[in-house]
Amino acid sequence: MFETANYLEAALWTIGALVFLIRGLRRRGRERGISFALVAAFLLFGLSDVVETHTGAWWRPWWLFAWKAACLAAILVLLLSQIQRRAAVFIVLAIAFGIASGLSLDRAARGRIKAVAAVLNEDGTITTHEHPHNVRHARRWTLLSLTAAAASVGCLTAGVVVLAKQRKSTA
Repeated sequence: MFETANYLEAALWTIGALVFLIRGLRRRGRERGISFALVAAFLLFGLSDVVETHTGAWWRPWWLFAWKAACLAAILVLLLSQIQRRAAVFIVLAIAFGIASGLSLDRAARGRIKAVAAVLNEDGTITTHEHPHNVRHARRWTLLSLTAAAASVGCLTAGVVVLAKQRKSTA
């Protein structure tokens, strides 16, 4: 499941790159350059998800975490440079972060299920205990899910604000 989710996420980033590639081919000047830079950032982030399938975690090894952080920072800076021009970008990001939130929440739930183990004692009673590693794992995924959900709400809000400003200026 972990590998499949990462490959799907890589495919989503690749689709995002294709959207910006098409957009860049239709633009001129600064917008074209920004679109092509976004293509590179999206493709590199998708590639990092493929690498993640081999490392087992997005935060291990340290250079994978740094790679992902650099890609996200580049995407954020590039998109913020376009904030007044393209509200749709924020809406697309809101959807992407929403998907990431759902996937990570699923991982958290599965981690919680694995965290509690039941043991049948010799006297016939059942004792339950938590595995600390699985509890930490579930907490990390829950935190990631909440972060992605907050990012989704933030992007959606920014998109709505930009749309409202655009409509107000054209009215």
